[in-house]
Amino acid sequence: MADDDETRPDYFLDNNLPPIVTGRLRDFNHKFRELADLSFLRQDQFGPHTKFALTGRYSVSEDQTEQMKINIDDVQTQPFRLSVSSDVDSVIGIICKGEDFPIKPDHSLFYSILNNSEFAHKLSNHLPPYEYTSPTGVRTLLDYHHIPNTLVGHLGGANVQKIEVRVYFPRMALTRQARDGNKVSKDLMIQFYKLAARPSITCISALTEHEWPDTYLGEEFRARRANGTIVHSTRTIPGELATRFFDGIHARCDAEPTLEQARDFFIQFTVQGSKGGTKHNIPGPIPGFEFPSLGEEDPPIEDLPPSLLEFKASRLKALMKAMSPLNPLMIQDDSYWWADVAVTIKSKDAGQSVLVKQHMHHWIIGEMTGLDVSSITERMNRASGGYHSDSFVQLNSTAGLRMTLSGGSMGPLDTAYVQAYHSGDKDLCALKDGLHHAKHVEPARLFKDHPGADQHHFEPLEQLFIDARDENRSINVRLESRVPFNQVDKALRVLNMDRLAECLTTCRSKDIWDFKVTRLKAIRATLGKMHGYLPSIPRQKLSAFGTLVCALGYMANALCNRPAEGPSFKKLTEVCSVQERRYNVARAIQPLGAFFLVFLADDPCPRLSHARTLDFLTLAHLSGINGATENDVFMELVATIKRTGIKRLAPEDSELPAWGPNGELPGWQARAASKTIANPAGVKAPSRSVRTRVTLYDEDGEEEAIGENEPGPPESVDELGVDQEADPDARQAGLSNRVLLNGICNRMPGEIALKVPEMKQKKLSWRIMPDHECHKLRFSALCDSHQIPRVLRCWRQSNDPDSWAKTIDKLFPSASELRAKLYHPDGRKKAAALMGLAQCSWFQDWTTLVSSSGEEMPPEQVTALIKFMRNLINRKVQWLPLGKPDRLWATNGIVPRDAVVHGDDVDGIGGVVVVLNPAFCKNPDVPGGH
Repeated sequence: MADDDETRPDYFLDNNLPPIVTGRLRDFNHKFRELADLSFLRQDQFGPHTKFALTGRYSVSEDQTEQMKINIDDVQTQPFRLSVSSDVDSVIGIICKGEDFPIKPDHSLFYSILNNSEFAHKLSNHLPPYEYTSPTGVRTLLDYHHIPNTLVGHLGGANVQKIEVRVYFPRMALTRQARDGNKVSKDLMIQFYKLAARPSITCISALTEHEWPDTYLGEEFRARRANGTIVHSTRTIPGELATRFFDGIHARCDAEPTLEQARDFFIQFTVQGSKGGTKHNIPGPIPGFEFPSLGEEDPPIEDLPPSLLEFKASRLKALMKAMSPLNPLMIQDDSYWWADVAVTIKSKDAGQSVLVKQHMHHWIIGEMTGLDVSSITERMNRASGGYHSDSFVQLNSTAGLRMTLSGGSMGPLDTAYVQAYHSGDKDLCALKDGLHHAKHVEPARLFKDHPGADQHHFEPLEQLFIDARDENRSINVRLESRVPFNQVDKALRVLNMDRLAECLTTCRSKDIWDFKVTRLKAIRATLGKMHGYLPSIPRQKLSAFGTLVCALGYMANALCNRPAEGPSFKKLTEVCSVQERRYNVARAIQPLGAFFLVFLADDPCPRLSHARTLDFLTLAHLSGINGATENDVFMELVATIKRTGIKRLAPEDSELPAWGPNGELPGWQARAASKTIANPAGVKAPSRSVRTRVTLYDEDGEEEAIGENEPGPPESVDELGVDQEADPDARQAGLSNRVLLNGICNRMPGEIALKVPEMKQKKLSWRIMPDHECHKLRFSALCDSHQIPRVLRCWRQSNDPDSWAKTIDKLFPSASELRAKLYHPDGRKKAAALMGLAQCSWFQDWTTLVSSSGEEMPPEQVTALIKFMRNLINRKVQWLPLGKPDRLWATNGIVPRDAVVHGDDVDGIGGVVVVLNPAFCKNPDVPGGH
C-alpha cells in the first residue's frame, strides 16, 4: 500500500472502529489473563485473550467491543531518581602508509593468510568518508563500507576478546563494479601474499620464516577439511616487527605492476565491546565552577577543580584500557581515530526501568551533540537526515534512536554518530549473526519447521522472559556518542539531569517483561493453530495466511531487538495497521499505543483480511529469500507444507532439484547453501526418479501464457465480490485464477523436462538438456516443437489426434477424473498412479485449484475453468510428453504405429515418446513436425 495514495477508495479505510479505553501495561496484562480465565482456556491456547494480545480488541458483551490503548507517558506521577555511569564502548582507527604500527611492546599481531570474504566490512560505520588522492591527483571521498577490504588478522585485546585488523584497498574502490561489492578477489590475495607479504616476512624474521607457507594455495590446501570448509589459522608477527612488515608490503606493492590495485592500502583497527572494563563516573555539578560550553577549550589545568581533573584522567585511562594493546601514544595522525563514549542511566528505585520518550528525541540529540534543537528537528524530518527511531517492544511512545551526523553539521564536538537505546533486555538476546544483532527467527522456518522453531526458539525465549520477570530485571537507557580522539574527554561529560528527566520515563520492570510474555504466548498460540490448517488452504487464498505468519515473526523478533527495517517490512506494517484518511490522504496509523494487527479472523484457521495481504514477492523477501519472484521460492516453501502436512521437510526433499551437470546448486539454493555446505569434485549427484518431487525455480521472470488482451479464465467468488457479512474486513481477493494459470503454464516445460527418464542400461538420460537449463524453460518452449531437439537426446514423435486429446485430459483432469486415477472403485488408494506427473508442483497446483474451487465457484464455473485451460493448451502448445494413462513419460507400451524416431538412438529403443499437436504438425517425419 502506498503512503500517499489519495485515490484509494473509502472501502480501504477502517471506519466504525470500536471505542478506545486507555490503560497501562499492567492493565493490558491483567486483561489478557482475565479473558483467558473467562474462556476457561490456558494462556497458551488460542482464544479471545490471544486476539486481544495481537489486536488490542476484546468483547464487553455480545454486541459491544472495545479497544485498549496502552499509555506509558502518563504513568509517571512523581519525580524519579537516576544514577549515571560512563564507559568507552568501542574504538575505530586507521593508519596509512608510512605510519608506525601502534602496538605496545611484548604484544603480537596474529596474521591470517587466507582471504575470508565473509568477514569483509559491509555495513556503514557512520564515520566521515575517507579522503583518497588518486594517482592522477584527483581527491575522492570514499565511504569505508564501499572500499574493498579483507580481514588480515587480530590483536589479543586486554578488555576485549580480539581487536580486528583489516586492510582496505582504496584504489580498487575507484574501479570496482557494484556487483562485485567490497570483497577482495582471491586472485589478488594470492599475488598479495606471493609478491608482498611472504617476501616481507623473509626479510624481517629469518627465525620464523619456516613457519609460513610458501604459497597461498599451499596454505589453502593445508587448511581445508574433508567436507570442503576452511580452518583459518594465524601466524604470529611480534609487535616490534609489525611496522617493518607492513612497510615492506607497501614497498613491494609500489614496485610490482601486478599489485597496482593494492597500492595505497591502509589498515583499520576495530575495538568493540569494551564497556565492561572501562566503567567510570562522570562529574556532577561542581560548586563555584562552571563547565565550558561544548567545543570550548577547558581552562588551564591549575584552574580545574580536582573532581574534573580526576574525571579527565579516568576517561583517558578508560580509552587506553579499551584500546590495549594498541598504544594511543604511538598514533601519528589521530584525525582518523574515533571512540564511542557512552553513559548508562539507571533508576535508583528498585523494580523500576527507565525508558526513552519518543517525542523527546530532538532534545536528547541536542544534549549529546551541542547542536541547536531547531536544526535537529528539521534534520530529523528529512528523509536523508540520517535519523531512525527504534520502538521499544513496538510501543509507540517509547523508542530508541540513531542518528548519523557525518553527512552534515557534526556539532562543536565533531560528533559522527549518536544513539540511545534500552539495555538490560537486549543483553539477554544479543547475538551477531550475519546482518542480525540479536536472536531472531525467519518466517521461512515458521513455514517449514514450526514445531522445531517453537521448541528451540520460542519456548526457551518465553522462559527467558519469565525468568527476567521473576527476577524483576531492570531495563536501562544507554546514550552513545562517536567522537574523534581529541574530544573524548569532553563528550557526555556534563549532562543536564533535569532536562534528561523530561526526556525519560519509568515503568515497573515486571510489567514490561509480563507484556513480552503475553505477546509471545499469543504469537505461539496463533502459529500453533495455523500450522495444522495450512496444508488444506487453497493456494489462491494463501496470501492472507502467509502475511499473518510474516507479521507474527516480525512481532516476535521485535521482542528481542529493535524492529526490522526495509521496504518489505514497511509494507508489512502498513497492511497490518489501521488505514485512516488524514488531510485527504490515506495513512497507516497505530492508534492503540503499540503495534497491533487491525484484523485477525479465526475461521477456523487464523488469518488476516484478504484485503490486507502482501504479494508473494514481498512475502519471499520477508521470509529471507532474496531474488525471488511471486511464483518462485516462496510458493515452493508453502507447497512444502501442503505436501508434507505438519511433518518436517525431509532433508532429501528440501534440496531437490539440487544438482546441476557439474554438481552445482541452481539459483537461490546455491546462494543459500554456499555458506553451509561444500560439494567437492567427485561427489555423485542424486539420480532422478519418477517419485522425486520437482519444482521449477523461476529466476528470469514469467511469460504471459494468457495475454492481457485475451479473455481470462472464470474467477472465484472472492475475485468477483466479497461477502461483507462473513468477513467485514475482506475487500479484495488474493491470487486470481489468471495468475495461477500463468504460473502453472510457466513451470510446466521445465518440470516435464526434469522428469524425462533414464536409460536402464547405459545410465544416461533420454534428456540432453542439463538441469540448470531446464530451470530456464518457460511456456514458449512447449509452444515451439523445434525446441524438442534442445531437450531430448532421442525421441519418437506422433501426431495422432486421439493421443493428443487423451494427453491433455490426463495433464489437466477434473476432480472426478483425478479421483478415478488415484483410487480403486472400492475406495482403496492405488499403490502407484500418475508416476512422474503427481510429483510436479504445477500439476499439484492444478489439482488443488480444481478440487478446492468448488468452495468458491459453482460447479458450472469449475467446468468452465477446466475447459478454458484445455482450450488454451490446444490453441498454443505444439508438443507434449506421451505416456501411459498412469505415467508422464513412456518408452514402450503406448507407442503409436506411425511414430517416427528422431535424434541419437543410443540403445536401439527409440527414446521417449512425444505427441505433436495435430493442428500444427505438417510432417511427422521432420523433427518437430514442420
